[in-house]
Amino acid sequence: MQARALLEVGRCLLDIAAGTEALGRLRQAARLFGRLGDTEGLAASYERMGYLYSQQGRYDAARTNFRKSLKIAEQRRDVLATARARRGLGTVHFCRGQYDRSMYRYLETLEGLAGAEKTGAGTRELRLVRAHTSLEIARIYLALDDNTPARFHFQEARKQYRSLGFKLGEATANVNLGELFRIRRRFATAEKTFKAALMQFRQLGRPLNEIFVLGNLAKLYEDTGRLDEAWDSLQEALRQAREVKAAELIVRLLYDLGSVAAGRGSVEQARILLEESLARARSLDMWQPRLFSLLALSRLHEQEQDMTQAYAYYKELVALNSSRYDAAKLYEMSLVQHRFRLRIEQRQLKLNTEQAVRLRGEIEHAQLKIQKQEARLRQQRLSIEHCLSLLEAPRSGRNADAQLNTLAALTNTVVETAKEQSAGRRNSVPGSQQLADYLAREFPTLSATERKICGFIRAGYSIQETADILLVKYRTVETHRRNIHCKLKLARYQNLQSYIASLQVG
Repeated sequence: MQARALLEVGRCLLDIAAGTEALGRLRQAARLFGRLGDTEGLAASYERMGYLYSQQGRYDAARTNFRKSLKIAEQRRDVLATARARRGLGTVHFCRGQYDRSMYRYLETLEGLAGAEKTGAGTRELRLVRAHTSLEIARIYLALDDNTPARFHFQEARKQYRSLGFKLGEATANVNLGELFRIRRRFATAEKTFKAALMQFRQLGRPLNEIFVLGNLAKLYEDTGRLDEAWDSLQEALRQAREVKAAELIVRLLYDLGSVAAGRGSVEQARILLEESLARARSLDMWQPRLFSLLALSRLHEQEQDMTQAYAYYKELVALNSSRYDAAKLYEMSLVQHRFRLRIEQRQLKLNTEQAVRLRGEIEHAQLKIQKQEARLRQQRLSIEHCLSLLEAPRSGRNADAQLNTLAALTNTVVETAKEQSAGRRNSVPGSQQLADYLAREFPTLSATERKICGFIRAGYSIQETADILLVKYRTVETHRRNIHCKLKLARYQNLQSYIASLQVG
């Protein structure tokens, strides 16, 4: 009797989300059932501990307890306990993203239930487990973005719950249907379904389920850009969570409120909420909310250019790696990659700054060249006007010979200046020599003309402008560009100018 009472106390504590205390009570009940030899109570204790561990994200411990429950149930040939244990294992696989294993366990559960119904053992409890399993299968389809079978199984589960008069299951199915409608962006239908489920939970007196629905409504409001309504919904959920003293839910709601506050532009308020969530997660040893809070705080400080504090949070994230939490290694890998991405972005920013300084110098140099060319053009214009005046003036005797000699000298000067300008225009692309040297090293198959055209492409010259500068035909430059595209081994969809501009010439 004492063990039964402890098990009921553990279940009640689990219902109000008092995780640590519920776990201790259930362990004590399991020890007592083991001493008394009560295999039914022992299997139930392991099953409840498995669900508690899965809620905490400790999936290895949850799987171990469900397997113990399954082994005892199979030895006792208890169809109901076996189905529950198999469904629990399917839930663990689902939470870990192993959808194929999860589906196998759920189908195995349904097969066992179908065999029990054939033998006439179709009790209400078995039918409830069948409805629960249909609901879990629908969640798998929803996670795989296969919405049509997901909607079918959700509606089938809701139908089974209604036939059994199980109001709690019907409300849960409505919540999942609302989530499906939200994913399919049918926001009006989703909001209506969520509010119907919220009213059902209020009638049943289930505050924890109300908090869950309010969280889903907040997500819906965030998707539709109604951040003020999302804030109000989460505030109501947090108030109810404080009333029932659901410590773990308070941590998650504080994190959600911090995310909404950041979306509303209240950076300081978001920081305060996230820090409170982090402090509570540390005190309760909740690794997943702690990871999310650390990640959000690090990104928040990163946006505020406080790289020292951001790096401190990243360092704490990596330190969370523990053998107890198999998913922590995946988080560590992703966080290390994110840290390296930060370093690469900082290095790229430095390179972009240096490149901007170098380009500014090249632009100033090009402007000086343009000024010199304009001065030469003015000098040419004066020389040509002087030549025309000499041609129009009357010529006679010695003065005529002198005028012709002066005219020839001026003409030669104009021609030579024009040649120099033409040659200067051909080689006036900033950085063309560095690019040509780089291409000669990396792509030796390119000819000198093709390397020169690459410089014009990098500088943003069009085909016609390049042809005018090089004094060649349009088709010639076009052919050269096509050959360059082939020699650089670029795909058809790749842009030649973008590729050449992205080369790190150095």
